[in-house]
Amino acid sequence: MAWLVLTIFSLLVNGRLANILYWVGSAALITWSLLEIFKGVNYVRRALGLLVLVLAVASLVKGL
Repeated sequence: MAWLVLTIFSLLVNGRLANILYWVGSAALITWSLLEIFKGVNYVRRALGLLVLVLAVASLVKGL
């Protein structure tokens, strides 16, 4: 939820604040995915966490 809110706000503002909100949102998404990988209640949630982590890191690398 934090990722979604921060991403929407980063699209609505300009400049440095948008960049900061984007990176904080990305950090929140990566944190969630790591929690799912290591503490997920079943293998489906753990696999979802791994998928989101791979996509988030790929998106960040592509954006650099």
